[in-house]
Amino acid sequence: MGGDQGNFSDKSESPGNISLGNSAGVYSKDAFQRILDRQPPARVRAALETKQIPSKNEAQAREWLAEKDAQRRQADDEREVELREREISAAERATEAAERSARWAAFAATISVAALLISAWPYLPFNK
Repeated sequence: MGGDQGNFSDKSESPGNISLGNSAGVYSKDAFQRILDRQPPARVRAALETKQIPSKNEAQAREWLAEKDAQRRQADDEREVELREREISAAERATEAAERSARWAAFAATISVAALLISAWPYLPFNK
């Protein structure tokens, strides 16, 4: 676990019993940042809500959560853009396939008319 006492990276801890204070009750900014970086945002949020983060580190935790939320929103936006690009690409491929299908349908209709004329040729009145 390193030298940080009281961090909440132990998997057996639940958000209800997280303690972020060291023996002095407050971490240095760098030490607290390292602790935050090892935690999921939900756990830090729960620790803030239950007042388990010392007041001197509270602002840093809130800033960290805001940054994580911004990163999550940016990642969500990037995924949404990627999904839209995939949808556009799929729609373009479907359009191309439909155009090919329409060309083949027209070609097949022409062949069908020709086959009908050839098969009906002996029975046409002008051919007697």
